[in-house]
Amino acid sequence: MDKENIEKEFRSLTITRKAHRDRMTKLLNRARDMSRTLDHTSMLEEKQALGGLIDSTYTKLGILQTIDQSIIEITADDALGDTIIDTDDYIENVKVHIREMKTVSHNLYRAISVPFAGTVPENMDHSVSNHRHTVNLPKLQLPKFDGNLSKWISF
Repeated sequence: MDKENIEKEFRSLTITRKAHRDRMTKLLNRARDMSRTLDHTSMLEEKQALGGLIDSTYTKLGILQTIDQSIIEITADDALGDTIIDTDDYIENVKVHIREMKTVSHNLYRAISVPFAGTVPENMDHSVSNHRHTVNLPKLQLPKFDGNLSKWISF
């Protein structure tokens, strides 16, 4: 590939990367906004929506890593260090946000699960505690030991 084509490819990749980074920023901001305005009456829906955002973020992260690798491969030697630092810093920042989203998602899961166990966290809206579910399990028929020691091993 000649120098002109390399420069053209480089410009194209950096424009594409910027567009994907902009989309990633929107995904991360949406997740941050969602985690700040949790509505405890619709926690299950919020957990599912947050899970979708996490999946989208991972997909976008994979695309960005592929683009970054292509950019690194055609970057001039004198700019390679800065390009790698920029790429690594950005990817690490995204991973920090993903961990935060996963923590919020895990906390939502715990908040959803706790009312079924019979307790309500102090920070949860008490109206949620009125929505307990009862599950009727089938009765188990367990054998009874009659006290005869000679039958203990078979029991």
